[in-house]
Amino acid sequence: MSVDDYLRSIGKEFFIKYYELFQDFSIPRESLINALQKENLSLDSCNTKASGGRQIFIKNLEIQALQNVIDSKKINKGIKEKAQKLLYRYNIIIYPDDLEASDLFEGAKKQVVVNAYERSIEARDECIKNYGYQCVICKFDFEKIYGAIGKFFIHVHHVKPLSEIGEGYKINPIEDLRPVCPNCHAMLHKRKPSYSIEEIKK
Repeated sequence: MSVDDYLRSIGKEFFIKYYELFQDFSIPRESLINALQKENLSLDSCNTKASGGRQIFIKNLEIQALQNVIDSKKINKGIKEKAQKLLYRYNIIIYPDDLEASDLFEGAKKQVVVNAYERSIEARDECIKNYGYQCVICKFDFEKIYGAIGKFFIHVHHVKPLSEIGEGYKINPIEDLRPVCPNCHAMLHKRKPSYSIEEIKK
C-alpha cells in the first residue's frame, strides 16, 4: 500500500490528531484502539485506523504522510499547521555545538563528525512554546522575513553545552534552552566554552 492508501484508510485529519499515539510503539495496540474508540467509531474502523497509522511508521512513510497533509487542498489551516510543526521535527540541522574538531576539505567528499548526544524533541517543543520562534538575541523572525517557508523554523541553543550533559541529566526546557537564529547560534559557538547569550547581545 502507498502512503495515500494508508491516509485514505485513516483519514488525514484523524492521522494528525492521533499522530503521537500512532508513533508511540510503547503503547499496546489494545490501548491505542481504546483511545480511538472515544471518537464513537466502530471496532472495525478503529482496527483499520490503528493498523494504517502504525504501518506508516513501520514503513518510514511519516514524512511523506505529513507532506501529503500539508499539500492537501481540503484540509483546514489548523491541521496543516500542526502537520507542519510535526514535519519540522524531521529537519536535519547540524548545530554548531554538534561539530567536533575535524578537517574539512573542498571537493567531491566531505565528512562532518556529529556527536552522539541525544537531543530531546519534547524539550525543544517546550522551549519554543515558552519563548516563541523569534531569536532571543537579535529578534530575527523567519516567518516575518521569509513568509510561509520560514514558519516554525528556529534553532534551539543549549545554554549548558551538550558535551557537559551526562546521560542522567534531565533538561529543563525553560532554563537550559533558548531559541536562536543560525547566525547567532554560530556566534555563540565561536569560542569554547561558548559565549553566553548576554555576551553576544552586547
